[in-house]
Amino acid sequence: VAVGGFPDVPACEDMYVGAKMLMAGYTLLYEAEARVYHSHEYSWKENFHRYYVTGVFHKQQSWIRQVFGGSEGEGLRLLRYQLREARRLCGWMTVVGLLWNNCIRYTAYCLGKWFG
Repeated sequence: VAVGGFPDVPACEDMYVGAKMLMAGYTLLYEAEARVYHSHEYSWKENFHRYYVTGVFHKQQSWIRQVFGGSEGEGLRLLRYQLREARRLCGWMTVVGLLWNNCIRYTAYCLGKWFG
């Protein structure tokens, strides 16, 4: 493929190729009718590792954020929505679990960007 295919990166290879394709003039399509079932039952340690390597990726491939910007605002909007719906549908213990999980993710991501 014109952008070099999937690279040897610790994570986010789809983001890397998508960014390269956009820079090469391709268009990425969001298909609202597509159905994808993707689920993981990560332990907190597995989640920590996943977000750590994502932070490493973002440090190593900093050009992606420079060209396309970050997504922190979207992440905060998603978290607010999740917390509101968890409280409404499941109660406070689910809210506490979500906060713990997101603290692990964000901490790991920041450490990956720092040490990566």
